[in-house]
Amino acid sequence: MRGLWNGSQIVDAELFDAHVGVKPPPLLDPATFRDMEGVAERGDILRAEVLDACDELRGTSLLSFVAVPGPRGWYGLACGTDRKEALARLSPLVDPYLVVTESEWTLAELEEAERLISESEDVRGLGVFWDDRGRYRAHCVLHHLEPGLASTLRTLPKGTVHVETWLTRTTPAGMAGVSTSSTGISPASSQATPSSV
Repeated sequence: MRGLWNGSQIVDAELFDAHVGVKPPPLLDPATFRDMEGVAERGDILRAEVLDACDELRGTSLLSFVAVPGPRGWYGLACGTDRKEALARLSPLVDPYLVVTESEWTLAELEEAERLISESEDVRGLGVFWDDRGRYRAHCVLHHLEPGLASTLRTLPKGTVHVETWLTRTTPAGMAGVSTSSTGISPASSQATPSSV
């Protein structure tokens, strides 16, 4: 059931599908980079020398690297703060099966976002994921967004965290109520299951 809380009771109640109470974040679809050439085997992307290069870059210019099953085979997806450096190091190993996306936030900022959210007693779910633009970022589900946490999250670069809440502010004319925060709420999209390293 969904409705408006008027301070003493729920009014204008309606039934809805419980499975769509909280929207999933816009996640990477295997076809996001539809034109990417791919290889037949996941292991061809996640070779030892590629993983070693990722380890060298992680924490400085690289947030994360995954092998993604696309329409034309497996390809590598890297997200980093220095696209040129990531390309220079990974291209000789993975080209032409490589996409590198630029991140507006660092790995340290992403980890700080996770730490800040995990301290909230209201958190119902927390994790990191690849969004529909191929960026690596945090996602959290809260019962409701407390003013203190909202204020704290505003100190992070915009888009670092996708926030969804069970309770959202709505108006009687707009029962669909959209969550708002400075952290970048986005509409739902299809999900994928890339292989993370």
